[in-house]
Amino acid sequence: MAMQSVTLTQLTSLLPVYWKLKLPVFFWGTAGSAKSSTVHRFVEQQDIGFIDLRLSQLDPVDVRGIPDIDGDSATWRPFDCFPDEERDGKYGILLLDEFNSGPPTVQCSCYQLLFDRRIGNYKLPDGWVVWACGNRSEDNGVTFDVPAPNANRFANHVHVDPTVDDFDRTGIRQEVIAFLFFRPELLFSYSGDATDMAFGSMRTWTYLSKLYDAWEAEMGEVDRSKPSDLFRKTMQNAVGEGEGHEFVAFLNNYGKMPNLNDIISNPEEAPVPSEMSVMWAVVSGLIGHYDADHEIGGRIIRYALRLSAEFGAVLVRQCHKIDEKAFERNPDLNREKITENIHMLDFSKKFGNVL
Repeated sequence: MAMQSVTLTQLTSLLPVYWKLKLPVFFWGTAGSAKSSTVHRFVEQQDIGFIDLRLSQLDPVDVRGIPDIDGDSATWRPFDCFPDEERDGKYGILLLDEFNSGPPTVQCSCYQLLFDRRIGNYKLPDGWVVWACGNRSEDNGVTFDVPAPNANRFANHVHVDPTVDDFDRTGIRQEVIAFLFFRPELLFSYSGDATDMAFGSMRTWTYLSKLYDAWEAEMGEVDRSKPSDLFRKTMQNAVGEGEGHEFVAFLNNYGKMPNLNDIISNPEEAPVPSEMSVMWAVVSGLIGHYDADHEIGGRIIRYALRLSAEFGAVLVRQCHKIDEKAFERNPDLNREKITENIHMLDFSKKFGNVL
């Protein structure tokens, strides 16, 4: 199936368009790619109704309903799993999750819902839209082919392919973010081998971060220079043997990076690491300290001016994204003042070709 990929950041920009036009859209992606959770966040932002219906758990009768016999005639009585305007609100999204994990008979029972917005006597409220999510067949999930007539009922088929830049850093340990900047190809590391129970994904790296937190809460701070064998195995069991081994090895370099407060206090004279893995750790750490509406932002960009074009560009791009999110939260911020404060123009003059 040939589809153009979008990042989670791009998907976030597309969702308001699909929502405004009330278009049925299918979001494809690997397991743990945050496609469903991105829809959930959009629903929360819009403050609209939401029903998550898993086709993998349904039979055709669950979609069609049951016959209500009245004398010599009968009508179809739908189950209450579908949106009801009085109960669920005037506007909302019906998400048919795990769509292609539902057997073909269940998928076919959705024909009329997708195209005519109704099933039997049930009619989808005017303010509601139907979206679907599914995993790719090559990822060894429990999937079935989507019949061509059903696939053609979706206005868009969107393949979600997240990057490290899309990673929601809320509550994620800085060591994890730094490692994924250093080894972005391990963000998704499923090899296609059905025997791989643990592999890298946005979901499992989040689990690893939580396990790290829980470990230190129960057993004390991890010695990054010499982590215990049990700690290493715990990390490997979250994201895979090779991925976990590399992450634990990376922690040793993470411990070698300069003090971030020293860099922010004296960006013109603070040391610049020569080891690539340590440099990734520094860049990630500074991104975590960046604040668009604060003097710290300007100090971080002044340090970026001393870095190689590759690392400086990554640092500035991420800082710029934080700026944009700050403007979304508070449109009254003075964009020109912030741009001047963080010395973006100086960096653009030096590394504009890289940016």
